[in-house]
Amino acid sequence: MNFMFTAAGFGERTAEALQDTLIGMFVIFLALSILWGVIELFHFFVTAATKKNRKAEEKPDEKLPAETVPTNDTADNADDGALIAAITAAVSVCIDVPAGSFRVVSFKKAQSDAHWNKR
Repeated sequence: MNFMFTAAGFGERTAEALQDTLIGMFVIFLALSILWGVIELFHFFVTAATKKNRKAEEKPDEKLPAETVPTNDTADNADDGALIAAITAAVSVCIDVPAGSFRVVSFKKAQSDAHWNKR
């Protein structure tokens, strides 16, 4: 390999450096554009699959009866049942025991002087 170096002037070297810089910038821009396109394709397919799964989950099952609205008497008991379930779950997490190993029999609102209870 025999390379011949010619004495190029400042203008020629600057023009060649500018050309190399522009080509490099174009190649990087092209590579990033292709990468962006691939990411958008993945996003499109993942979103489409998620929407399809959500629609399948949202379809009501014809075999189940329609829900009825509870009357006032049972609404308070249902709220108490939900509250007892929430208390049971919170206690079981705090003391790290299974929820079936104890039973919440009753509860009452504590009188507290905490700042968030004041209105």
